[in-house]
Amino acid sequence: MTTVGYGDITPSKSSKTEMVVAMLSMVLGTTVFAHVITAVMGMVINFDPAQRQTKQALVQLNDYMKEKRLPTAFRRQLRDHYKHFQELGIDAVYSYNRSVFVVTKDHRCFATGENTYNKMAFQSGDPAYGLTTVPTFEEITHPTLQGQIAKVGVGWGHCMYLLTDGTIWGCGYNAHGQLGTNNNTNSQVPVRPYDNYEMVTDVDCAHVWSAWIKNGQVWSCGNNDHDGNHNRRQGHNNNSTNSRQPRQWLTYHFSTADRLLLADDQSWMIDTTGMLSATGHRGRYRLRNNTNTYLHYAHKCQGPNNSGYMTDVVDIGGGRQWVVILAKDGKVYAGGYGSPGMLGQGNHTSYDYPLRVKAPEGSGYTYFDVMVTVVQVGGAYDTVYAIDSEGGLWSWGDNGNMQLGHSFDQSSVSLPARVDTGGRHVLRAYRTHPSHGLYWLFVPGFGFLTKMCAYLNESPTWFLVGERCKEIEDS
Repeated sequence: MTTVGYGDITPSKSSKTEMVVAMLSMVLGTTVFAHVITAVMGMVINFDPAQRQTKQALVQLNDYMKEKRLPTAFRRQLRDHYKHFQELGIDAVYSYNRSVFVVTKDHRCFATGENTYNKMAFQSGDPAYGLTTVPTFEEITHPTLQGQIAKVGVGWGHCMYLLTDGTIWGCGYNAHGQLGTNNNTNSQVPVRPYDNYEMVTDVDCAHVWSAWIKNGQVWSCGNNDHDGNHNRRQGHNNNSTNSRQPRQWLTYHFSTADRLLLADDQSWMIDTTGMLSATGHRGRYRLRNNTNTYLHYAHKCQGPNNSGYMTDVVDIGGGRQWVVILAKDGKVYAGGYGSPGMLGQGNHTSYDYPLRVKAPEGSGYTYFDVMVTVVQVGGAYDTVYAIDSEGGLWSWGDNGNMQLGHSFDQSSVSLPARVDTGGRHVLRAYRTHPSHGLYWLFVPGFGFLTKMCAYLNESPTWFLVGERCKEIEDS
């Protein structure tokens, strides 16, 4: 204190030098003091960085709600939902045939819906143990899986769980060898495939078969002859024999496999270069290299308008003998079986090659991807959906059970139509069953999850993961 003139020693009023030194001392002391306080505050804040990020996101949410002038009651509801889901940190949702699995960022997994053959791996003492239908989201607590699940491949009566250490475990129905255990014995507890497969990077399941990527190559097991149609959908031999142990796909036309998509009678694979390959159904309603016969190995898919090959693929969705494709340049294509309207061409015509999806009538645009910027595509069975960069959800195809989520009563929709989500921004969308509708995750504008919605035959049901299922009145 004495150096700045507040103690026993003060600068001389007649000495400019002493006055300058005193002022510089004050500035330097204040700067050092501020720096020390800032450093201490930073240490205190970083004691819990997750809480700090949560508070920052909450500030963003409040700013967003204020900008949009949302009703007070709805603002309070959004805050509550955000805090709830922020605690869980939902990372992904996987679904098939009335079953839904939610994986959190800390690799916990919650499941609800159909639980045939205990494919959800519940054990004695769990609330859902012994139930064939699980009415609420329950956590999978089996010691082999709990807190280690990175992805879930969901089939009709079985599941394949990819863990964070790169290993896979199967559980449930195994009559066709879909668990890869070299037998057809069902298992109500997680089991390893034959030969203890490790270093797995992706896994997927369909009705009664499974596939995964190990060291850049695809392996599959289970039923290879769905409904006796000699589909050869597993791509590892030239016959329709089921495989009880994993077999490697014949890899004539792709490099390192990156992502899988399995459907009931065909399979799709994107390699690390963005090349799309397919194998499976023998009918003409499937993408292939200019052939109308089944393929017993993964073959490069035809390019747009039957020219070249389908490259630079970033996202795909597929159902019964059709596929929808999102390319790197933002264009959206669809090809294969066209009835009732899955190809988005305004008709029910089928094509052996992909065509650009058209824009809705009256929009003033020719193509859907010119009207909006598409960031995700997907679908299952005979239903297609897409999400644009503004969080808008679009769907088309079969609507016999009102599963597309539209207010109008049409049995099919052959061009993209916007789903009314009440102004909510959709993050991801999912399909689970032919007679059920779209499940979607939506966000209030900038990336975090608030709810998951399912449309089941026109009845909107709101699911809160980790709580009892209940309906919530929309504000």
